[in-house]
Amino acid sequence: MYTPTPNFLNDPSRYGQSSPSSQTGNGKTYRPLWIGIGVGVIALAIMGGSYGYVNNRLQELIIRKNQLAVEEGDLKQQLGTINTVNQSITTIDQEATGLTTVLNNIRAWSAIFTDLRSRVPQKVQITNIAQSLDSENKPAPQINITGQARTFTDINDFMLLLQESPFLDAPKVRLVNSTLKAVNPNSSGDQTTKVVEYQIEAPLNPKPITDPDILSHLARHGAIGVVTRIQELKKQGVIQ
Repeated sequence: MYTPTPNFLNDPSRYGQSSPSSQTGNGKTYRPLWIGIGVGVIALAIMGGSYGYVNNRLQELIIRKNQLAVEEGDLKQQLGTINTVNQSITTIDQEATGLTTVLNNIRAWSAIFTDLRSRVPQKVQITNIAQSLDSENKPAPQINITGQARTFTDINDFMLLLQESPFLDAPKVRLVNSTLKAVNPNSSGDQTTKVVEYQIEAPLNPKPITDPDILSHLARHGAIGVVTRIQELKKQGVIQ
């Protein structure tokens, strides 16, 4: 009698094989194929999204770059204008400095002479007042006063009065020389008189004419025109 023998080698459940529903007619499975296609589609979608983002961002950067280029051109133009203005300001400052230097070297001689005359004692005479010259033969800020006095005491009194002048540099006012001489006041007579001839050096006050103290003394001695012009220049900011 024939007895069938089970073939366990062909038992699908023994080796965990898939059910027939997951197989094709030739016994091959197609589930991994669909999985691969899904992964590819997702990857392409990711790549497409990334490309779109990068492209959009690149366009934004290009637009911003163009905007910055325009702004740079505007700034360069403004910078050029600023440099031109700064050059003009520098030129004006230099001219103002030169004007101030000229003004500071100006002396109101009429006011100075008026002040000196008011300080001459009764027994002292001035024969000459001249501005000194420096080593280059240019006018120096100093005057030389020469004249005659009855006595040496009169000269000393004159020196003290000069040192009180606001237009002179008091500590530097000095007597250069003084000589006692006999003079004949009447050329037809024989009578002689003794006088003292003197020479005084008096440096001018180093303060500029624009100094408020000097301006006050100038106004007091009648130099109203000079004072008015300087005050107007101060108001305009041309000089300090």
